[in-house]
Amino acid sequence: MQDQDRQKMAYDCIAGKILSGELQPGEHILAGQIAEAIGLSRTPVLAALQTLTAQGLVQHQRNRGCFVAKYSLQEMVEIYEAREVIEGVAARTMAIRGEASVIAGLREICTSLELAEQTGPAIAMSSYDFEFHQYLMRNGGNGFLGRGANGDELIVMALLRGLPILRALSRGDGPCPSNVPHAAIVDAIEAGDSVAAEEVARRHIREALEVYRQYWQDVYDLLTATGNLSVA
Repeated sequence: MQDQDRQKMAYDCIAGKILSGELQPGEHILAGQIAEAIGLSRTPVLAALQTLTAQGLVQHQRNRGCFVAKYSLQEMVEIYEAREVIEGVAARTMAIRGEASVIAGLREICTSLELAEQTGPAIAMSSYDFEFHQYLMRNGGNGFLGRGANGDELIVMALLRGLPILRALSRGDGPCPSNVPHAAIVDAIEAGDSVAAEEVARRHIREALEVYRQYWQDVYDLLTATGNLSVA
């Protein structure tokens, strides 16, 4: 196994623990335990933690080690404002290019996502949601976004910061993050309407942010009171 593969394995393990809630915001990440659990040395684990720290998902404290990053509303706002612009460009470009096979791939992911929305709690759709937006950025036809790293980091950062709220909404009757369905984005792209595709994609992200704004304080008050989250 090459060093790059080992680092990716370590990265996927740590990110997966954060996504699942096994590692909570503010929790100490023990590199030795991670390395032992996945059968690697500490070197690729430490490299993965450096990547996660650069992405803002992990915080390094001098002489103390690495901790799962805590969250703030301002971070969420900044990330989603950037996503709104970038994903709007990706949707517009995909509509202009009109590549049937690429659009069909997006539609397939959308169908799986809709099924998850119908049959499970809000948190159940998170992996499909990531796949949808990742695919849109990677296959929209914009070379910079298509290289993957920049767009992927942005989506992962948004997803991780939204997960505590999604978990809380899943326990109650809260709304889905956006009233604009993913299918509306695909419909506009499929129709070749680049203006509508950009607007719908941007509105989808914008409305998700507004839901997070609305629920942020109530949800985080609840999680803090029950000891499930420490807020910076």
